[in-house]
Amino acid sequence: MALELRVINTIEAVDADAWDACAAGHPFVQHAFLKALETSGALGADRGVLPRHILLMDATHGLVACAPAMLKWGTLREYGPEVHWLRAGLDAGFFKWPKFQVGVPFFPVTGRKLLVRRGFAETPLRAALIKGLLQLGQRAEQQSVLNILHIDNATARLCQGQGALVAGERHSMWTNTGFNDWADYVAQLHKRKRYQLHKERRQAEAHGLAFRVLKSFELTDEILTDYYEGHRRVCERYGGTPWLPAPIYEAIARLMPLDALLMGYFDGARFVAGNLQLCAAAEQTLYILQASEMTKLDSMQLDLICYRPIEYALEHGIGKLDSGLVAKHKQHRGWQSAPVYHAHWFFNDELKALAQQHLN
Repeated sequence: MALELRVINTIEAVDADAWDACAAGHPFVQHAFLKALETSGALGADRGVLPRHILLMDATHGLVACAPAMLKWGTLREYGPEVHWLRAGLDAGFFKWPKFQVGVPFFPVTGRKLLVRRGFAETPLRAALIKGLLQLGQRAEQQSVLNILHIDNATARLCQGQGALVAGERHSMWTNTGFNDWADYVAQLHKRKRYQLHKERRQAEAHGLAFRVLKSFELTDEILTDYYEGHRRVCERYGGTPWLPAPIYEAIARLMPLDALLMGYFDGARFVAGNLQLCAAAEQTLYILQASEMTKLDSMQLDLICYRPIEYALEHGIGKLDSGLVAKHKQHRGWQSAPVYHAHWFFNDELKALAQQHLN
């Protein structure tokens, strides 16, 4: 198959249906989500991230494979092992911005990154995407590395076969291993964890708030404004600031009306605490995003992050939950730790040797 490699600087330069035929229902690489990042101001030169999406076209100019890619520079807000070799490379003078990477900007979510249109052979086209990415990376003199972030084991093995140095980290996951419902799940917990669950649920419900699950199209401007403010307060509580601008959540709600939902506690119509989630129906997976809490309340976030998503998943036939980076409070409440991988190709031998010390 004769293939043409193209690079686009905005997701709007490619037909949404053609791109989504490759995305296979994964919400974070859908055309609408990438468009939400662009139109909300989350991406841009002032944000240190510029889209450089990769397209593979066949002889009829149809899209057969693609990858969400970007040029990134000026920030060490990285996930997992990347931050260590980045910092060392900058200090030693072996690494200079920008960094060429494939993944979802600002979201450390596991899933498809080398996307192939349904009905086409995946392995050769994913290999062709890697080859094209490497050619682009090597062609640009200022780029010293190519990363593909947050991939599964099969993709990591494919990348390793193409000369990548593979490293990993662990994320918090929950998988339904045969539970019929919430009561069935709670009954099988160790008595200590079962006691802890009941205690923390009582504490969360003692605040007298109503728990609700809202779809994207039910989210008003007022709720989204309060959600962002609550997220800002959570970040501030731990000495940080939000990574994303406020309009991103309105853009997700508007562009993805059936893919996003908000689990939260409300005082009447007023939002108090919750988290936004994206659903991958084809994968039966729910992805849990940033926590938000207008006022710190006992056990509220533990209930919203650790328990409510599992209960919702069991009620709606969702088999898997992904809450991103691993954390002890999740592991202590029934969540598992699962490996996630990153692939690296270094175009600078000195940087490669330095990175190997950290990645190994």
